[in-house]
Amino acid sequence: MVETDVLQMLWKDTCTVKILEEYLAENRSTQKRETVLYSDIPCKLSFYNSMSANPDSRKNKGDVAFQTSQMVKLFLSPEYRIPNGSRIEVTHKGVTTLYGFSSQPELFTNHQEILLEKWEKWV
Repeated sequence: MVETDVLQMLWKDTCTVKILEEYLAENRSTQKRETVLYSDIPCKLSFYNSMSANPDSRKNKGDVAFQTSQMVKLFLSPEYRIPNGSRIEVTHKGVTTLYGFSSQPELFTNHQEILLEKWEKWV
């Protein structure tokens, strides 16, 4: 796929996808462990900032306070199947940040897009 190869040439980031997997321990109890599903996948991390008015925070003179939010989107090849609840470690410009998978992948012909949130903990 020439188009996919050209698109991926623009991706300078990498990510590692980890899942929480159940296994049967020696004592016959079911335990969970973190397992690497994919490692060093080429990807692109994008940030979108937005600002919106917060009507509940009006000041005395009718001023409206604004709140900002940031959306983080990961672009990667459609060949990878990222399950719900995965932990994704993204290295962007030399800095590794932990994210949780927060959306169903939007699958396109040459790529997929996944919305991410900062990692908190395994649920």
